[in-house]
Amino acid sequence: MKIKRNLLLGGGLAGLVLLATQRDNSPTMKEHGSIKAPVYSSSTVPTNMCSRYVRLAAKDLFGIEYPSADAWDIRDDQHVKEIVLGDFNSLRRLVDEDKITPGMIIGFYNPSSKYNSRAQEDGAGYTHVMLYVGKDGGEPVLADKFGKETRVLSLEELSKTKIVPKEAMYISRD
Repeated sequence: MKIKRNLLLGGGLAGLVLLATQRDNSPTMKEHGSIKAPVYSSSTVPTNMCSRYVRLAAKDLFGIEYPSADAWDIRDDQHVKEIVLGDFNSLRRLVDEDKITPGMIIGFYNPSSKYNSRAQEDGAGYTHVMLYVGKDGGEPVLADKFGKETRVLSLEELSKTKIVPKEAMYISRD
């Protein structure tokens, strides 16, 4: 979020008057080839808030509204349906078969997450979520907020990390 301020300076500190504050709520965009994903300010999406990132990005990019919840609790909403994944090969196969489409959330197991026990208690088996944003030259691309960083990564790049895809989620109004 960009904030523009017009200030009028007068005599001393008492003379500092805030005349107007205009907010530009449009996020900046990060690219991976032809795919773009939003980068939100740290006040909009704080550090380690991957679920807030995917929820806002899904709405901004695809008009899809997911429930506000921790990564491992999104699946508990009555309108959210899941597709079980086992590894990167199953994720790639389902993307290629168009069973996983842009706007869907992918839950990932991160072996170094401090939230693993909480996620296991809740039955999710993952603590991190990413948004599937589309294909760039045939390669699936996902976006997330990981720690402080907004990332836009190909499935190939993700497969070289320690995280493992466990579940895809989508909204169903059935």
